[in-house]
Amino acid sequence: MGNSKLKALAESVIANKYVDDVSSEKKKEEKRVVNPEVLDKDFKVDEKLENIFAEAKNAKYECSGTVYIDGEIKEALNIIKIKCNVDMSNLVSYILENWLLSNKEQLQQLLKRSNKFF
Repeated sequence: MGNSKLKALAESVIANKYVDDVSSEKKKEEKRVVNPEVLDKDFKVDEKLENIFAEAKNAKYECSGTVYIDGEIKEALNIIKIKCNVDMSNLVSYILENWLLSNKEQLQQLLKRSNKFF
């Protein structure tokens, strides 16, 4: 599924500091937002990763649940969202769905119950 490429992209994004720090008046805490001036507009992902983004874009997910993720992961996903024009909720749902399906047998034994994935 290209997990290593996605991880490498996330690590590259974090290592190259493609973000600016800005303070939020509402929560009075530091937030990180993407600075569009530092994004490489000519960067192209390979065909396999592009297909993953296309599948995630076209997938129909309810996206009504809340999932808490690490701030640096969210930062990387936000940049992917901007650069690749893919909805973050759909991308996360797509990645997690594929993980659930690829580990279906072990998870079925662990959970001892079923839902739409098991």
